Amino acid sequence: MKQTQMAALIAVVATLIVGVPSIFADTLDSLVTIATKAQAQVQFQLQRAQNVPDDLKSLFEQGSNETDMLISSAKQGDVAQAKQHFLSAMKAFKQVSVGLSSPQENTSQKTAIAPPVSQSTLNSYRDSIDRTEKYASMLKDLVAKNNFTVDFSRVDKLVENARSSLAANDIPSVDKIFVDLKSALTDIQNAIKEQTIQNQNDRAKSFANDYIAKINAMLLRADQLGLSEDDIAKLNKAKEEIASTTDPNMLIVIIKHYSFNFTASDVPVQNQSVLENVSKLDARLTAIEPYTDDTIKPRFEEAKQIISQLRGATSDDSMKQLDSLESMVSNMEEYVQSKQKETQSAQTRELTVKSEEQKPAEPQIKPEENQQEAKNAEAKNQQNPQLSRLEARLAGIEPFVDDSIKPRYETAQSLLLKLKNQGTTSKGEYDMTMRVLNFLVDDLEKKVKLMQEHEKNASKNDASQNKNSDKKR
Repeated sequence: MKQTQMAALIAVVATLIVGVPSIFADTLDSLVTIATKAQAQVQFQLQRAQNVPDDLKSLFEQGSNETDMLISSAKQGDVAQAKQHFLSAMKAFKQVSVGLSSPQENTSQKTAIAPPVSQSTLNSYRDSIDRTEKYASMLKDLVAKNNFTVDFSRVDKLVENARSSLAANDIPSVDKIFVDLKSALTDIQNAIKEQTIQNQNDRAKSFANDYIAKINAMLLRADQLGLSEDDIAKLNKAKEEIASTTDPNMLIVIIKHYSFNFTASDVPVQNQSVLENVSKLDARLTAIEPYTDDTIKPRFEEAKQIISQLRGATSDDSMKQLDSLESMVSNMEEYVQSKQKETQSAQTRELTVKSEEQKPAEPQIKPEENQQEAKNAEAKNQQNPQLSRLEARLAGIEPFVDDSIKPRYETAQSLLLKLKNQGTTSKGEYDMTMRVLNFLVDDLEKKVKLMQEHEKNASKNDASQNKNSDKKR
């Protein structure tokens, strides 16, 4: 009786395999229905059979896995993959049926031989793995840039498993891994999206709190500012709308709608001194920023955070924070100046050594020849527009030279004089000297510009304070 049932099952599965071309004309649902029915029939026979070999059990598992991937491909509408999984599942079920009906045969030998995989197929899968790994790497860069917290260990492990399975020509396992990879990458994309939205909301909240603090400052001084009841009502309404909004775009719309124009006079008098000092220290930090390295970067970031805190409402600790901030900025400035002096000294020493090594013995020159050579050098310098421009820039810097920039200014003057007097002995030394001089002049001009901006801001603050004093009188 069992042999008759086995034979009937073999006939059913064999008919399904032979009739595959006509089945492909049907819907994907038909393929799923046929495969699941065959799976159920074979499973029923396995449950009734005794002493089923492990290789037949493994083969049935393979057919079941192919059936699962068939269902997944059908849901995605992938006809080509669905056909491939259907054929693999039906072939596995047929081999199990044959093994159950002919237990005397060595089924393991029949199923151990995997169908050959073409090189083009292997290359296609390898390219897909490479693309997936490259996309994961791009996501990692995005996460690192924005300081997000995302776990890529699952994706990395799946990529590694996919490469191992492909090396073993185990295409079904690679297909299944791709399904898991797609799910893992989707989870990562969702995590990045959520954290991006959270960051935007945090920035919007900080932005809103800053404006609310300014509005509160104006409301506290409503009488002094001469605000009408309508103005006060407008400010209160604006504060309520800003407090209830987290969308950065909507905040901008609201602020533009109410036409805010906060000036120094809108801030309480007790805060003005703090804000003025914060602005000055912030400007000094901006000047330091291009020269930050790993040694002072943590202190630089901490100083920036303190400045952000001090720009809000004034607290009892504001003056202590200002003193701490002043000390931090001064230490960083000293460090930057020390590093610049080291760099400058090294460059100067290098130029001096090269000059001494390459300098030929000075011939005895008659006075009239010496005068002629000087005239020739001067004429040559006049024909060099780059030196003329550098000389003019240094002349423009000279009126602003103080103790902080005097050493660098004198070094620049010395290098300029060396170039004008033909003190370099080779084109390489000339080019190096020119580069160092350009660097020094650029840096000096930046420092002079910052000094002028500080003086300008100080003048504005003094004028504002004088104006407020006149009003109080």
